[in-house]
Amino acid sequence: MTTTDPADPFAAPTARLEDHSQRTSHLLAEARVAPAGAALQWIGTGWAMFREIPGVWIGILALYFLIMVGVSMVPIIGMLNAALSHVLAAGVLLACEAQRSGSTPTVALLFGGFRRNTGNLVLIGVLYTVGLVAMAIVLAAGGVVAMVPLLAMGADQSAVTPATIGLVLLVGLGGLLLYLPLGLSVWWSPALVFLHDLSPFEAMKRSLFACVRNWRALLVFAVLALFMCLVAIIPFGLGLLIAGPVLAISWWAGYRDLFVE
Repeated sequence: MTTTDPADPFAAPTARLEDHSQRTSHLLAEARVAPAGAALQWIGTGWAMFREIPGVWIGILALYFLIMVGVSMVPIIGMLNAALSHVLAAGVLLACEAQRSGSTPTVALLFGGFRRNTGNLVLIGVLYTVGLVAMAIVLAAGGVVAMVPLLAMGADQSAVTPATIGLVLLVGLGGLLLYLPLGLSVWWSPALVFLHDLSPFEAMKRSLFACVRNWRALLVFAVLALFMCLVAIIPFGLGLLIAGPVLAISWWAGYRDLFVE
């Protein structure tokens, strides 16, 4: 079997990509229900793994964001951003699995999502994008309805009544409620598709149910992640070079805690 030079984190990926993805544990029939404090353990795992090889993880996440930003700036092709993000997310998962198995991951593992289940990973992104478009249409229609009183009254400020303001806020809340199931359905679906060969629809369903059952842990995780990012941007954003990889590994740690034996 061909191997890469461990001293070169940018070495080309080899057949070991397949080996790491096959070392995952058995997928549970139903996701576990973790306590709220599990989020602390996920982040703790992220920090511990990052601390072992910080240079590699900074390289992986820096390359990930550079690719995503670069693609988003290209006309038309930028619309593929969501699909590409899930393929690259599979590479992050592969790097985590490699480190868990005792190997030293390389930055090149970021492209492991192009080696297997690529179509299904892309389909997750497509379904997510379609969901966003549908949500935008619904919100736009709701926004038009909310603005009708203001448009009818022109510059008359009396049209800005508590009822009108409440309607606008209701549309905003409706947008959040529409996005939550969509966002939660894709949260762990790349891991389930890439590491366990589930179909996109089955993976999204399992991800949504797992998130709903573990809303307490996810809420704590979201608060901690927000705090970490706010602190990280203080020193000219340089802290994101640490917070980004730690949170990415924590995402994987949450998947392992809930979905596998």
